Amino acid sequence: MGVIEHLIGEAILGFSQAEFLLDDVLHKLGLTQAKFEFMGNIRTGNKLVEYRQKVAESGYENSKLLLNLIDRIDWFREVRNSLAHSIILRSMSDDDCYIRHRFRSSKTGIERYTETFSSNQLRDQIRELHEACKSLKELYQDI
Repeated sequence: MGVIEHLIGEAILGFSQAEFLLDDVLHKLGLTQAKFEFMGNIRTGNKLVEYRQKVAESGYENSKLLLNLIDRIDWFREVRNSLAHSIILRSMSDDDCYIRHRFRSSKTGIERYTETFSSNQLRDQIRELHEACKSLKELYQDI
């Protein structure tokens, strides 16, 4: 397996880990009724909006920190979705330049979105996610 394939897998699995950790924190705070309630909702963007509101209204002393971590996880959700739902090709002009091709249906037909990135950029994004996960673990231990 190549470097980029490994990084894409790490990004997708890393996001799952972040969701799992967030589920633990929300449950420990009493913001979910059952374990895996947060993870069970597959509409991640919608549920993050809902749980941001619950955290904001919870009176939790570290709610600002938790809201910041939720924002960081939500940002990475976009990275993960782009990787998971795109065709990724290596550029012919540069060995470390990759092009994401994503297609979406719209009222006017199929729209194509392209974006270039390098393995180093993706590695940095994954590192940011790992830092957010580390902070979530520390937050969980302090609850």
